[in-house]
Amino acid sequence: MDIATIVGLGGAFAMVVMAMGDPGPFVDVPSLLIVVLGTAFVVLARSSIP
Repeated sequence: MDIATIVGLGGAFAMVVMAMGDPGPFVDVPSLLIVVLGTAFVVLARSSIP
């Protein structure tokens, strides 16, 4: 990952925090679980464990 990508993502997150004061409205835990765990389980289903 390029350093510019890391700086850009960090800056964008910082701007959201400064603008809103609380990033809570942007975080939905059930949606994050579906995306992250769903992706992990689909990858496991698609590939084999040696």
